[in-house]
Amino acid sequence: MGRGRHQRQKRPSRSERHQRRQTARRPVSELTVRLPERSVEPETVIAHLGPTNSGKTHDALRFLVETGKGVYAAPLRMLAQEAHRRLSAELGEGRVGLVTGEERVNPDAPIVCCTAEMAPLSGETLVLDEVQWAEDEERGSAWTRLLLGGEYRHVLLLGAVEALPLVRHAFPQAELRFFERKAPLDWVGRRGIAGLGPGTVVVAFSRRAVIGLAGELNQLHPGRVACLYGAMPLGSRREEIDRFADGRAEVCAATDVLGHGVNLPCETLLFAETTKFDGRERRDLEPWEIAQIAGRAGRFGFHERGHVGVL
Repeated sequence: MGRGRHQRQKRPSRSERHQRRQTARRPVSELTVRLPERSVEPETVIAHLGPTNSGKTHDALRFLVETGKGVYAAPLRMLAQEAHRRLSAELGEGRVGLVTGEERVNPDAPIVCCTAEMAPLSGETLVLDEVQWAEDEERGSAWTRLLLGGEYRHVLLLGAVEALPLVRHAFPQAELRFFERKAPLDWVGRRGIAGLGPGTVVVAFSRRAVIGLAGELNQLHPGRVACLYGAMPLGSRREEIDRFADGRAEVCAATDVLGHGVNLPCETLLFAETTKFDGRERRDLEPWEIAQIAGRAGRFGFHERGHVGVL
C-alpha cells in the first residue's frame, strides 16, 4: 500500500502532449494581425529608386545633412558604419552617432546611423535604405514598422526600382525620383582565376567561401589580396578597403556586403557562385540581388565603365 501511495504519475505521451497544445491554440480564423499605424503623417515623402551606383544614397544623405537632424537606417551594420564614417568626416564626430546591435557610439547625436531594427519610431528625418527588405521573411518587420508606424516629419525611401509597388502601397502620395547608373556596365562572360587584373572583386556568399577564395587568390597575388565579409571588425574592414583603394591589394574576395553600400573602386566584378543559402535552402540569386551586387562595378569617378562576369 505504501508503494502505491508514492508511485510516480505516468508522464503523458508525445502524442498526448501535442494534442493538449493543439487544443489550447485558437483557430487561425480567430487570429487577428494588427499592423503598425502612425497618428501623424509626414510632411514630405520622397522615394529614390534606381540601381546601385546611381547616386540615390548620396543625394539622400545630403538632405539629411541639410536638415541637420534625423536617422539613417540600413539593413547591415557595415552599411550603417560606412554612413557614420562619411557623415562624421563632414560634420564632425560629435554630431553623428552610430547604433547597431553591437555598438552604441554617441547615440544622442543629432544625426544617428543605425541598423533598421534599432531605428526609433519618431524624429525629424528618416532615410530608410534598401526599402525592398520589407519583403524579407526574417527581417522585413523592421522596415514594416517604420514604413507604417514611423512618425517623422520627412521620409526618404531608398531602394531598387522593384520596390515601387511597396512604396506606393505604404505612401500613395510619395514623390518618386528615378536614378540611372552614372557609368555603363558591360558583360564579360566567364573568366579564369588566373590573370585577374587590378581592381577586380570576386564575390561569394559565405565567410567560409570568401576566406577560401582569398587563399586561392593569394597564391596568384601574394600579399595583394583584400578580404571583406559582414562580421568583420570595423577596424579590419576599414584596413582592407583602404588596401584595395590605394592599390596595395590588387584583387578582393568579398561576400554580398559589397552590394549594400561598401564603396570600392571596383572596375571588374566576378561572381564565384550564383546561388546562396538564405537560412532555409540553397537558392538561385534573385534578379534584384544580381543587379545590386553587379552594380558595384565601374564606380563613378574612378572608372569610365564597369565589367561584370562569372568566375
